[in-house]
Amino acid sequence: MAEFSTRLGAFIRFGALPGLTALPDELDKRNYLLGIYQTYLAKDIKSFLKDESVLSFNKMLSWLALHNGVMLNKNTLAGASSVSSRQIDRYLEVLQGTFVLSLLPPLSSNKGKELVKTNKFYFYDQGVANSIIQDFRPLDSRPDSGTLREAFVFWELKKHIDVRHSLKYWRTADGSEVDFVLEKDRELLPIEVKSSWRPGKIPSGLSTFFRYYPETKSGIVLYDGPEMTCAHDCREVHFAPIHKASRVLEVL
Repeated sequence: MAEFSTRLGAFIRFGALPGLTALPDELDKRNYLLGIYQTYLAKDIKSFLKDESVLSFNKMLSWLALHNGVMLNKNTLAGASSVSSRQIDRYLEVLQGTFVLSLLPPLSSNKGKELVKTNKFYFYDQGVANSIIQDFRPLDSRPDSGTLREAFVFWELKKHIDVRHSLKYWRTADGSEVDFVLEKDRELLPIEVKSSWRPGKIPSGLSTFFRYYPETKSGIVLYDGPEMTCAHDCREVHFAPIHKASRVLEVL
């Protein structure tokens, strides 16, 4: 477990770009990531934007990197970047098309209080996001450590799902939320990501999801703890370490 925790921490600090893992020390890794940012993001991507404001684009990148994994409020992002919402749409289109970030849509079945339009977003590589904001502190020293764990799980799921699956998140207007919902052939699998958590205790968001979707057969809690399975209202809730995120596909 300790070995996997160390590897997870390194992955979340420096990402997994090709060539990076072979570099001998932290300074080399940071220089490598800075070079990626300066050549790819600061130059190559900006060439798509032509005469558009470089300063506004940089502001937007910084805001996105600081808030990686949250719900995307375009009006807030436009204000932080000093551009119009229409311009933000253009920036986001470029970033998605060049594989800098990906959007995660909400699950909605028109059950009244569910969010239906607001996407979350995740950088493709956390090392790049860390380089933009110059924050390479260890995982548990970061105030956003919970969101960083979510980002890791997001990309583990994205790497292993195929055309049979769709991946979303779930949230209601009054704040009930499940980090990820995997769907296959109309069957839903809610997934919660936690750091410190008591094994066997069911997160409130998961319980609420089960009430909204009583046909759901099981759920997943990924956390820093041992594997186990418990029963909750005739359903199975599986607990597993975060580094085993890709194995949740075996449940669905």
